[in-house]
Amino acid sequence: MFGLKGELPFSDDTDPYVWLLHPEQKLKASAIVEDYRQQAELTYQDWQCPQCSEQNEGQFGACWQCGYQIGEP
Repeated sequence: MFGLKGELPFSDDTDPYVWLLHPEQKLKASAIVEDYRQQAELTYQDWQCPQCSEQNEGQFGACWQCGYQIGEP
């Protein structure tokens, strides 16, 4: 579902939440949340297409102009 973020009207209000049943798990939960935040920052950075030099927004995995897919050789 979170792969659709950017395509559907999701906002910060629809991001996942962590609910603790056992307060002693707070440290582990904090590490999970921090890992998620770091991945989200990397995932949504704008990028320039290496084939046509078009600027693309970070939520897109393919260049809208030439169709180049991120991760192609």
